[in-house]
Order: sequence, then structure tokens, then C-alpha cells
Amino acid sequence: MSTLPYFQPMEFNFEGEFLGFADPTPKCKYIRLNVLSEELSIKVSKELRSLLHLTVQSGTRIQVSGIGKLDRQTHTLKLKAKQIVSIGCPHPTPHCPDRPSPTAPAKPCKPRIKVRVCQKSKCLKRGGKALCESMRAALQDWDLHDQVAIEPTGCLGRCSSAPNLVITPGKQIHSGICVKTLPKFERLLTNLVKP
Repeated sequence: MSTLPYFQPMEFNFEGEFLGFADPTPKCKYIRLNVLSEELSIKVSKELRSLLHLTVQSGTRIQVSGIGKLDRQTHTLKLKAKQIVSIGCPHPTPHCPDRPSPTAPAKPCKPRIKVRVCQKSKCLKRGGKALCESMRAALQDWDLHDQVAIEPTGCLGRCSSAPNLVITPGKQIHSGICVKTLPKFERLLTNLVKP
């Protein structure tokens, strides 16, 4: 009887709906993929995780290829992605580049900019939750809601100047932010989303 823990590795190529990360932290190593009404958990490298955080949102159709191994003892399939390609927008609309409308200018389906607002103890005590909600409302007023996403995040290491947020790409950290200082972000975000 063989003592090897895994059967022979096999290549896989799945197409399905990106459901997000198994854990919402930036260090999460697994993505969730819906393939034919089945949810798969697939391990991804740090480089692929970074790419997904910046370019793909939940609901997007993606193609994932890599290597799979079947564990002899637990009879579970371990999947590791080698390549991930976005193949469609999450909610096709007339403004989506995948389905351009002749009457409307094309707008990106997924936000190009992410504003991550710290939701840890000091930032929450100093208005982090209200800041998150106010920024979402402000994006609607500024007509940037389809190009900028507001997301909660963990500690940014600047607790003494809370609340804090980081804008990506670029990893610009802003400290001591409050609802009164939001108007300065309209110009900043507008400049960032310009092509």
C-alpha cells in the first residue's frame, strides 16, 4: 500500500462566478468559486490575491486554472490556482464594456479605486463606522459610486490619529478623517478615476 498522502496531481480549468474570499482579510489564501451550483474553495498565491483585490468584485465570471491533488486520507480535493482570468462583468448593463450601448458612453463595471476604512477599536470609537457610511453616501452625490468602492479593513497602524483610511491603488493612507473633511476627497477621487 502506498504511503504517499496525495494521488497524482491533475490540472484543472474551471469557469464560474467569483464569490469572494473565504475570509475578508487581505491575507486570505482561498477564493470561493461557484461552478455549476457548487461552491469550490481554491488556494491562490499572494500575487493573484493582490490582483483580485484590485480588479475583480464578487459576481464577476472568472476562469481559474491550476493544479489539483486528492488527499488519500481525507478524500478531499486540494485546488491551487496558477492563473485567473476575468471573463465578464458581474451585472451586465448598457454601460458595461462587455455590452456597450450605442446611446451611452461606456463606464467601467467594477470600481477602479478602493477606499478601505479602518474598522478596528480606536477608529470605530472615533467615528470609523459613520465615516464609512458617509463616504458611501458622498460617492452617490459625487457620481463616483460606480468607480470607487468603500470597504472596511483592519488596523492600519496609526491608531493615535484615528480614524484612518487607505486609498488603493497607490496605498495612500489618510489619518484623522472625519465627516467634515470629506469634501477634500471629492477632488482627490475625481482625479484618481480620470483615465
